[in-house]
Amino acid sequence: MWRFSASILLLSCLAVSLLAASSSAFGYSEATCSGIVPLRYRNDKISITDFGGVGDGRTVNTKAFRAAIYRIQHLRRRGGTLLYIPPGVFLTESFSLTSHMTLYLARGAVIRAVQVNFSALYFVITAILDFEIPIGMFASSLLVAIF
Repeated sequence: MWRFSASILLLSCLAVSLLAASSSAFGYSEATCSGIVPLRYRNDKISITDFGGVGDGRTVNTKAFRAAIYRIQHLRRRGGTLLYIPPGVFLTESFSLTSHMTLYLARGAVIRAVQVNFSALYFVITAILDFEIPIGMFASSLLVAIF
């Protein structure tokens, strides 16, 4: 029984790999990385590099992501817009996605979150509230909720 399941899993992975290999450099295939939901075609395409994005793994690209998404949001193009992320490591703080867009990461593209330094803010809040706030995974949500 487990051999049959392993065979099905192997064939599924092979099929998804073949679909992914068929996409061109700026084009995209008709399947998402999960291979389950079809990728919606977008008429307009813009690249994060058009807004100053650099995928060198050192440059923080928050302004580029926010500017690109702001542009997509205000273009309001019929059929939506695809935001293309080329191969590379793009560091960024948080940003919000908008409706009618597709965030497309090319093969080899990574969006890596950078941590905001809360140390100075931590001391200000503890002095105001007179109790200690644990800085951890939910620190940003907690700090936003306080202010």
